Amino acid sequence: LLAFAIVFAWKRIVSLASVVCAALYPVFTFLFLFLAEFPEALPSHGEHSLAYVLFATLAAVFIGGTVLVKHRANIGRLRRGEEKPVIFGKKK
Repeated sequence: LLAFAIVFAWKRIVSLASVVCAALYPVFTFLFLFLAEFPEALPSHGEHSLAYVLFATLAAVFIGGTVLVKHRANIGRLRRGEEKPVIFGKKK
């Protein structure tokens, strides 16, 4: 949610924030599981093996990749500069 909020606050484009979050999802999954759950990373935390961390990361790669494939039309519009930013305020 924080990554989405940062990108959206910066560019005001929902599809850009969604695509960035889908691309970052595997990275965040790996970092969270490795740092918070993998016992050798922090001996006082976690109960999962490295295989679990890698499996969950690969699952996140698959999910993030699926989201990116489903957003390919949005990605095309983003590359062409056709996606409009969200504008808050009064309607005219």
